[in-house]
Amino acid sequence: MGGGPILLNHGLLTVGRTVAEAFIRLYRLESACQVQLDAGEAGSLRVLDQDLARKSGKDVKRFMEQEDNFGQLEFDALTRRINRNDDSYRL
Repeated sequence: MGGGPILLNHGLLTVGRTVAEAFIRLYRLESACQVQLDAGEAGSLRVLDQDLARKSGKDVKRFMEQEDNFGQLEFDALTRRINRNDDSYRL
């Protein structure tokens, strides 16, 4: 399962086995998009060759498959941060 598609006129979409997994996929996809936009503003982009891009994708997939609760650590940390700043969303 990849990061998710980018929907024309709608934005980013991700899925996961849990809310935490879907969240971390969205967080990382959005971060990757921001890095690409920032790099484009700096000048011409240097695009990875297909072999290196494929290897990188396989490495990320292998990493994600090793983690049982993928994204839970980050989700819990960000939930704590939100609760510290303003927990008014809670009923």
